[in-house]
Amino acid sequence: MSIDYSLSDKAPHQSIPFLRLKLSITDTKSLVAIFNILACVGWSAVNVIVGAQLINAVNTNVPGYAGIIIIAAATWLVTVFGYKVVHVYEFWSWIPSLVIFLIVLGEFAHSGKFINLPMNVGSSEAGSILSFAASVFGFGTGWTSYAADYTVYQPVTVSRVKTFAWTWGGLIVPLAFTEMLGLAVATATLDTVDTSYADGYTKSGIGGLLAAVLFPPLGTFGKFCLIILALSIIANNCPNIYSLTFSLQLMATWTQAIPRFIWTFVGTLVYCAIAIPGYSHFQVVLENFMLLIVGFPIQHSRSRA
Repeated sequence: MSIDYSLSDKAPHQSIPFLRLKLSITDTKSLVAIFNILACVGWSAVNVIVGAQLINAVNTNVPGYAGIIIIAAATWLVTVFGYKVVHVYEFWSWIPSLVIFLIVLGEFAHSGKFINLPMNVGSSEAGSILSFAASVFGFGTGWTSYAADYTVYQPVTVSRVKTFAWTWGGLIVPLAFTEMLGLAVATATLDTVDTSYADGYTKSGIGGLLAAVLFPPLGTFGKFCLIILALSIIANNCPNIYSLTFSLQLMATWTQAIPRFIWTFVGTLVYCAIAIPGYSHFQVVLENFMLLIVGFPIQHSRSRA
């Protein structure tokens, strides 16, 4: 993705036209747009489910669908005002998330609940490791198809090396940190004596797991932290929904006549319609499907014009 990002700032295109240029195929407009629409809508649904789990862990009286609607509505309000508002929001929104993840790290380390799992051998263990590695890789490359949407306004004089370095650093540091932290916290669910982590995950998913880390030592402040993390999903979904509009407008001539703010609203309704039943029934299936289709941006990122 970092390579795509550093190249796209030199081209006067946003992501989907840039992909078509790279692929050198003029008849794949709809196909490319469809894959990008699936990525935008699918990841938005996955993300908003996690946010709803966080809210439910704080207050079990708030059903999953209510949390989904709250986060989706807030995301739509940010994206409807266009690139500049999205850019400003993304510029600042990572700071409270970082602070809270550092609190989670400190509290979990202090709890002593980490379990050092022994590494097994054999083809089954190797398959599990490769599957996890592919998931980690997929979370990063899933942003590839959106890259040019956020460099199109940069001056052509900006160094490609600088753009590459900031993009690479912006991906590798938070992804490695949060995924290793999540993996460490997840080991506590295997504790057969203190089952609070396993019980929390069973009841409210990721929200319940983080609640087991924060609520006992921090009380009300721990709940506040989970609410802020839930609202951080807005920053995750803003690029999805903002970029969705460009893909929809490239589907056909008539779609270009519809204003982008209407497409953001339609996209929001669609991913809510997927996320609400997915919250209780097929979240894992949805995540696996999204990790499967990230092979498309991986493939086009290797293409040459």
